[in-house]
Amino acid sequence: MHHIKKFKFYYLLGVIFFLASFRGDPGSGEALTYKVPAYIAFIQKVSIYIVILIMIVSLFFDKNKFRYQSYYKESIFFFIFFIILVLSGNNNDELFYRLIFSVITFLYFVKIVSRLELHYVVLFVSFSAFAFTLVNFLCYFLLPTTIWNGRLFGVTSHPNFTGVAACISAIFSVYFLMNVRWKLKFLYLFMLSIAIAVCVFSGSRNSIISFVFAFLVCLFIKTKGFAPKVMLVLISLLFILLLLNIDFSMSSLDYEGRGNTREGTWKAMSDAALELPIFGIGKSGASSNSYLFAIVASGILGFLFLIGSIIGYLKRLTTSKITKNSYILLFSMLIAALLFAAMFEGFFLDQVGLPIFTYWLLLVVRTDNYNVNFKDEKQFFKMGY
Repeated sequence: MHHIKKFKFYYLLGVIFFLASFRGDPGSGEALTYKVPAYIAFIQKVSIYIVILIMIVSLFFDKNKFRYQSYYKESIFFFIFFIILVLSGNNNDELFYRLIFSVITFLYFVKIVSRLELHYVVLFVSFSAFAFTLVNFLCYFLLPTTIWNGRLFGVTSHPNFTGVAACISAIFSVYFLMNVRWKLKFLYLFMLSIAIAVCVFSGSRNSIISFVFAFLVCLFIKTKGFAPKVMLVLISLLFILLLLNIDFSMSSLDYEGRGNTREGTWKAMSDAALELPIFGIGKSGASSNSYLFAIVASGILGFLFLIGSIIGYLKRLTTSKITKNSYILLFSMLIAALLFAAMFEGFFLDQVGLPIFTYWLLLVVRTDNYNVNFKDEKQFFKMGY
């Protein structure tokens, strides 16, 4: 009982990250034969309500006073972006609920998550991401109706969502694989294998390239010397260009056989973005590029706050020293994958989901001047984490 009481906020955080990317039936226009058992369909339907309920309960039971920290600035920018995005929409029926959800999400991450012990946060989020990825992995073998035209939807509404979530799980596994003792490396190697398999099963080239890009960023940080770093960058660029042209035995990125719809979506968003609207039209329709869609949906005003949160975080991250914070390497891999994947997906405009919650997590954790007790950290990993 004492253990549960001590870690209650961590368990609740884990449940939030696990349920965040459950989505309902993609619809007859998306995957004609998609079907899941009733219990999974129920979870898909109520997951967002459970997530918001857990956040509210956590805020209610948290007795700590809120203290503003300077590194909350990027979180505030991102929160303002969401408020502008919600207010730009024309759906007045959902306006109030979206505003409430945005406020609660912001308060939860800033007030609750930011003060939790970072090594336990990383551990619980890592296993939650893996649990979600494992569910999708099992769907591939046990629920063939979650596969459409060779691409795994799993418990999400699109195979690309499944792939990006697996990419995040793979990055956490790589981080622990580099830090834990040898006996536990087999566990995280298994977790990494499952995550990469789901990336491949989903047919999401974006998720695979994002993971490769994150791993190359990891190598760049760990490589010493200017010349080796330059060579690594050049080789990485060539490798990514090669990956972008791999077909993965599929005729196109589109799973319905209609051709690559991303091209048409990008053109429509580009035309709308070039008009440089001060205020956007709200989130509606297809989205396959977070940055273009942010201009269209929230206007230039909202887009500036989104970019402000990204630039501010990158500045904070690059001025931090790995010797002062052993998690800088993990943060660098995660933000690299998210920023790259966002060029092909619109998850930065989602209010709930594993990718967007991971970004919230990055914004609220402290990176600069974060003095890690190396003795505690060594004991933490020695214990098996």
